[in-house]
Amino acid sequence: MTTVVERAQVSWRDWLWITWRQHRKSIIGLTVITATAFLLFGPLAYRTSRNLGGVTDTISLYTPTALSVLVALFWAAPMIAREYEDRTVVFSWTQDVRPWQWVFGRAVPPLVIGVVLIAVLNFEQRARLDPVEFNSQLYEANPYLHTTYVVFGFVLGLVFGAWLRQTPGAIGGTLVAFLGFRILMSTTIRPYLVAPQVGNSAYIDLFDGSRPPEAPSGAYIVDSGYIDSATGGRASVPSLFVQECVGTDGDTLAATACFRQVGVSGHFTKYQPIEAMWKMQVLEGLIYLAAAGLLVALLRKLLDRRQRI
Repeated sequence: MTTVVERAQVSWRDWLWITWRQHRKSIIGLTVITATAFLLFGPLAYRTSRNLGGVTDTISLYTPTALSVLVALFWAAPMIAREYEDRTVVFSWTQDVRPWQWVFGRAVPPLVIGVVLIAVLNFEQRARLDPVEFNSQLYEANPYLHTTYVVFGFVLGLVFGAWLRQTPGAIGGTLVAFLGFRILMSTTIRPYLVAPQVGNSAYIDLFDGSRPPEAPSGAYIVDSGYIDSATGGRASVPSLFVQECVGTDGDTLAATACFRQVGVSGHFTKYQPIEAMWKMQVLEGLIYLAAAGLLVALLRKLLDRRQRI
């Protein structure tokens, strides 16, 4: 006669209890930081004092980014690595719950908490930024977009923890990879998520510090330079020659002749109008989610290939 032993499945209530027991200090700390930042930099505080000061204003702008990094480094990266270090995988991953289920159940509650808290800060930040100027602060203060940053960073931390199996390396690898991907995206990929518009003119003075007139007010300048009169592309003209042509004391004919002599026919500016911001945000968020999806597949492979002890 065969005896079948049935065990109750681990419920979400159990996972929440485990999450609270292990991360209660950091959850409370992150909540306090979020509440403090909201009170100090929120709409109410901003209405009472519209000039928060240079240092304080800078801190408020980068608080959501800093918190998303902290969530990836100190919640996600150690989650699996610490289990390997403490050898608790021998017990926890040989029971009724498989490694993938264990990681999923442990990761979802803190990820949701991080997303909610950082989204609150982004709503606060967006409420006090100028909506007519296309800049990185306004662009990244989008709750949807910043949520994708958090998801990507969190999964990245899990992958490094499962791969390296030791906490310091997982934290360091997550920090470098997360910031590296964010910098690559914002400086190289983001400006061309939507094809930039191009404006041409006879504008020749780039040395007065003014904004190129080919781009409308509030637009994000992607690229600008002089036009080669022979090829129609970017002119490779030494700045010394350009300055000599600019310094013709307002003589338009002399300046035009000088520029033609050095091979310049005009000036161009590539720009993203503020109307294109929402399209770029949607596309960038999809890229982060796609990257997170690939990392989830990699994480599952790493867990399936773990060494059984």
